[in-house]
Amino acid sequence: MNLDLIDNLEAPLFECGPGNFTQGYSSFVGILAPEYLDDDSWFGPAVLSEKQMTIKETYEHAVSERQLLHEDDTVEPKNIHETIYLIATSSGKTTTQLNPTSVGGWQSGIGFN
Repeated sequence: MNLDLIDNLEAPLFECGPGNFTQGYSSFVGILAPEYLDDDSWFGPAVLSEKQMTIKETYEHAVSERQLLHEDDTVEPKNIHETIYLIATSSGKTTTQLNPTSVGGWQSGIGFN
């Protein structure tokens, strides 16, 4: 096989429009990758780029200087959703109370009236 032929191959350009991967429901939303990976007991030590090493060192320095709390030192209360709800509703009327939806319409959380 001629290897020079492989170097000269061109792939057609394909542009994804609305609906190709989103079924028409807007654009794709994903979860961002972490800034750097920690060492893992299963996969072994993480291989970090120079930028990732700088970010990791900056984070560790901020934690050691007490400018940030280490992620393991933060605790989310078991009733976090109730706490957030109480904070959100304690300062007055909610958006739905101020601007109610039409009678018989859909309301998030309770369905149809």
